[in-house]
Parts: sequence; structure tokens; C-alpha cells
Amino acid sequence: MKKIFRSKVLWTVIVAIILLRIASSIILLDRLNGFLGKFSAVYSAHVEDLGISFFRGAYQLRGLELRLKDKNRELFLTGKIVDVSLAWRELLRLRVTTDIEIDGLDIALTKQVIAAFKSAPKQAEEETRKAGQKIFPVRVERIDLKDSSFEFAELISIPDSKRWRMTKIEARASNATPTVAMPLMFVTMSGALFDAAKVKAV
Repeated sequence: MKKIFRSKVLWTVIVAIILLRIASSIILLDRLNGFLGKFSAVYSAHVEDLGISFFRGAYQLRGLELRLKDKNRELFLTGKIVDVSLAWRELLRLRVTTDIEIDGLDIALTKQVIAAFKSAPKQAEEETRKAGQKIFPVRVERIDLKDSSFEFAELISIPDSKRWRMTKIEARASNATPTVAMPLMFVTMSGALFDAAKVKAV
């Protein structure tokens, strides 16, 4: 009987933890999207799904989208997965920082997007900074970019062959939020220009 009782208690605790995780994800996702939809007068952001890993000390934003707040609601940035986790190696130095890994980030700049940000550059910069502090409240140690792309097109409707673009981007930024003691950020990057020429930068 004791074994059966212990087994029931164990399963009850496991189910409770799972339900708590699901409920917390739904509530946090709703609050996050509420903030991302209103924080900027220039653009709005939306996240399709939010996953939380208590064991890793991490969370994942899935299906990230950024759109202009204009009549066309132009989509200019998408991201498949943004994984934010504690940098455990830094805890050994008594420093609480995070690592960010972004998979499938695609940015498409057009004249409309550039004009929108130029119309209120200081406001857009401040709004972006506040959003970053809200989503990434702890200092960022490292950012990894995987399988991403960047393209510049005067108009979204022009043929792909006429767009200036870089694909297959792999990059790493170390010391992503510099401090007075460590003022430099180091970046390495590789990619393919026009799907042909290999580009590397440090």
C-alpha cells in the first residue's frame, strides 16, 4: 500500500509540475505579446510560442516576427527560434549572464523600413533598448546566429535575383553587452554573398 501511495504522490507532483509549466508559458506569452505589440510607435513584434526550461535556466521564443506599423504591415524580420539561457561557465566566476542563440533569423530591409526608422531614430533606438531590457533582463555574454540571412530590396515585390542578399550566415558576438571594464565586443561571421561568394569577417 505504501508503494502505491508513494507512486500516486510522485505522479501527482509530476503532473502538477507539467501543468504549472504549461500555464506559466501561456500567461507569460500573452503578457509578452501584449508588450511587444505596443512598446514601439514604429514597429510591432509578435512571438508564436514560448517555451520554458527550468532545468537549463532557459526560455525559447519561437516564430518571432517584426512588422512596421503602417497600412501595409510590412514584415521585415522573422526568427525561427531565439534561445536564451544562463551562461553556466560564467557562474563559476560569480557572474550572472546569458547566452542567446538565434536560429533562422531573416531580415529584409526595404526603403519603407529604412524610412520608418529614420523618421524617429532616437525614439526607435530607445524603444529597441527598452524591449531588449524587457526580454533579456540579464547582461548578454554571447550571441550565436545560425542559418540566417540578410537582404536589401528597394521593394519586396522585385525579383529575388535583383535583391542584394547574404545567406547561410553563421556568426558569434562575444561580450555582447560591453561594460566599462570590458568595453569591446568581438564578432566573427561567415556567409554566402548572392548564394555564391563566401564571405568571412572578424
